Amino acid sequence: MVREAPPETAKVAREKLRRWGFNPARPCCLHRVTDVKELLVRFPGKDEVFPCLDYRDRMHGIFIFLHRMIVEVLSCIDLTPAKRRVLDERLAVVCARRAFRDRTGKVYRRQKSVFEATGMTATDKICWMFLIPHVLGHEPNPDLIPASVHRPLMTAIAHVQLVFIAVSGRRMYSKHELETIFDRGYLVIFGALEQIRAQQYHTQYQQHLADPVGCPLPKRIKLTSKYSSQTDTDDTSDECKTGGLGYYSHGVYCLQHQHWVEQVIIAGGFGLHCTQSAEAKHKECMHLASVRVRHMDINYTQSSMLRYLFLRTLCQDIKKMFLPVTVIRTRNSTWGLRSILFEFKTVDRFTSVRFQETILHREARLARVELLGLLCNKFGLRDTRASYNRLEVLTYSCGQKYIRRNGQALWATDSNYLGDGRKDK
Repeated sequence: MVREAPPETAKVAREKLRRWGFNPARPCCLHRVTDVKELLVRFPGKDEVFPCLDYRDRMHGIFIFLHRMIVEVLSCIDLTPAKRRVLDERLAVVCARRAFRDRTGKVYRRQKSVFEATGMTATDKICWMFLIPHVLGHEPNPDLIPASVHRPLMTAIAHVQLVFIAVSGRRMYSKHELETIFDRGYLVIFGALEQIRAQQYHTQYQQHLADPVGCPLPKRIKLTSKYSSQTDTDDTSDECKTGGLGYYSHGVYCLQHQHWVEQVIIAGGFGLHCTQSAEAKHKECMHLASVRVRHMDINYTQSSMLRYLFLRTLCQDIKKMFLPVTVIRTRNSTWGLRSILFEFKTVDRFTSVRFQETILHREARLARVELLGLLCNKFGLRDTRASYNRLEVLTYSCGQKYIRRNGQALWATDSNYLGDGRKDK
């Protein structure tokens, strides 16, 4: 639409692409038409689509984004280096206790710092979000966090935890629950963060009035709309405003959360928004093409990558079209022991000296009395002649091949390994 539509329509398309996080002037390597269904989802009954590969997906739009918002608010609070060190030490103590576990019983990962996110994965940021309330303390501590900041900060963190739990896929949610968690929950989260930033602004402003020379005037956020057309952040309803100075509604961030509930209902769950298929296709195109072409001038390299992807896609489609797919027949094999070496019969007397001093097999250099000791240890019996008599009631077979129920075959080592210099196992 940017390239072929009329100017007015192309302008709207460019603005929408920028709002979704795409550069309209840069060609995308996700060029196959068959992959569009994995990238875009259409609203029923509307001439509108939303992308899966954008800031609305679960990992980028929730885990990473909300963690970054909380960390930025903590960084903007006037905390001395000594207080920052204390918070980092408390985080280390909380992680050292290893008392926090997920639903599977796995211990939460150790986190390095409260204020740094370098090297953290999305899983680390989820763990961090559930550890940070214990670091900050459930009761206001003026020696660490100002009392006026503690309550809104803990409110925002609590609602972020609800959002994390809701997208984990543990159970189904009704539309009313989703609207409470996302639509109204996002307003609570960013309303609390706006309150913290407004308090910091007014504190710095009062310091400037008291000392105009030593304390500079804090910068007021310029309330601007990012795009000329109607965007996700432009809303005239008072119920959809976060209040404060407008840092999150009309500042450097564009909140794209208003359609979360509708997207979840259309897609049937959050799985579609994980961008697994789209990310996998993107990595395949970018990595595979980058290692197959020479890196020269940026324009020439990009053209070579696109040409390589085009030829590879064309050859794959031709191969699927003209070459029949051969069906690999699987052999139905029964599970159990194969390649029997020997069997113990009921006439064998385990307590006899002749039986005990005999070697199991020429391929298994093990005395039978040693095998009886292993059996006693396996069944929890004492290694005595009385235990040997009790073991005689069972039937034993030893072989070189064992097939499990899942089809996996386990082989025992034989003398063929001795001829090539390898050690016998």
